[in-house]
Amino acid sequence: MFEGQLFGYVPGAYTGAKPDGSPGVFGDFNGGAVFLDEIGELPMELQPKLLRLLENREIQQVGATRAQRVDVAIIAATNRSLRDMVDEGRFRRDLLARLEQAVLRLPPLRERPEDIFAIAQAWLGSRGTPLDPASVEVEAVEQLLLDEWTANVRELGAMLDQIAVEDQPGALRAWAVESMLGAPPASRGPVTSERARQAVTRKGGNESAAARELGISRPRLRRLLGK
Repeated sequence: MFEGQLFGYVPGAYTGAKPDGSPGVFGDFNGGAVFLDEIGELPMELQPKLLRLLENREIQQVGATRAQRVDVAIIAATNRSLRDMVDEGRFRRDLLARLEQAVLRLPPLRERPEDIFAIAQAWLGSRGTPLDPASVEVEAVEQLLLDEWTANVRELGAMLDQIAVEDQPGALRAWAVESMLGAPPASRGPVTSERARQAVTRKGGNESAAARELGISRPRLRRLLGK
């Protein structure tokens, strides 16, 4: 059924199939683009079919006797190491080679805290509850910048959704963020330029890790380093 959803199927291809068949995702978006999230989860038995599409621009519907041509741009995403999966025999090397023709690496959220507030604005705006500047506390934003966000945007979004339930729409207050993330790390005395430089050195030049150790935001750390 999953194969039929992607590549389409002819009438009567399997039990429960629609009487008139289906063009599938690739057939539906012929001439456009298809985004495949978590490409590392694609079963091995379907990988040759995707490879055929990438190499020959052809798909074969479930139950069909011949292939048909399609023209789609494939955009795939993964949070796994596909190279490791190739070594483990769980992902085709030739398919990876085709997918790697153009690669965009998106660093984890903890490595780009300067994006967090903009993402929060976009997330809440998409839900019809944009942030109200009068109800946003600087301390709350500071806490967002200091968190690890191990699950990246999904974790940030889930927290914002929960805050929207507990507080008024459009608000981002320190008490609400603290109730989700816990108390912010305590700073041992004033953070001076010298302490900032020492922390960056200890962390091998990783400014995000140094900022977390000091209990300050990365922008503030950079301001201290610039003095």
